[in-house]
Amino acid sequence: MQTLYSTAQIAAVVQQLGKQINQDYAAQHEPLLVLIILKGALIFGADLLRQLTIPCEVELIRASSYRQGTSPGELSVAWGGIALEDRDILIVEDIVDTGQTARALIDHLGTISRSVKFCTLLDKPMRRTIEVPLDYIGMTLTGDPFIVGYGLDHAERYRELPYIAVLD
Repeated sequence: MQTLYSTAQIAAVVQQLGKQINQDYAAQHEPLLVLIILKGALIFGADLLRQLTIPCEVELIRASSYRQGTSPGELSVAWGGIALEDRDILIVEDIVDTGQTARALIDHLGTISRSVKFCTLLDKPMRRTIEVPLDYIGMTLTGDPFIVGYGLDHAERYRELPYIAVLD
């Protein structure tokens, strides 16, 4: 594996994203509902939350189209009992590639919430099959590397790496 983004690079990006989100929601009176998508965005979401100074609430949801491989399949979403109506929602995701998961979440939440914004650590536009609005993007990948670390996995392995690497 070759390191693509170091721990320090990731920390700087997360800090900048937090600063942007704090500025955008500074005048908000209601807590922002931060939806962290499991499992991949767990580490990024935790680090991002520590950067937020605005009132917020946190929920974890499952939305996945990858199972044990490197190619997307059918989308699966587990919402739980989260109250989403008339809320300002920030979806936090580790990576957006095809855009299918992001689009499905934005479309669903957009019908019931006050506002929906999307924050991703990594954008992989080369794999995009559907247009999706991304409000906060940490880093944009060029090419089509399969990456792991900092929550990203291959068959449930490598999530614990503190950096992001290209899987050989």
